[in-house]
Amino acid sequence: MWYENNVFIATIALLIIALAVVFRIPEKADTMVIPIITAIAAFVTGYATHAIQNAVTTKSTVTKEDISNAETPKVE
Repeated sequence: MWYENNVFIATIALLIIALAVVFRIPEKADTMVIPIITAIAAFVTGYATHAIQNAVTTKSTVTKEDISNAETPKVE
């Protein structure tokens, strides 16, 4: 569900805080909102980077059996 995504929840929380600052303290909004917007960008960038890293570094493991149950013909 949407509420299980921590990055989404953090982004929405920071957005709500930024909007509250803009409407409650408009004279100091410029010094408070810029770090919040930077934090949102950092969350999104970090999440995207993590997703790309997981997609690129995933290794596929293939098992190979050296022993067979089939009878091998004897070479004479």
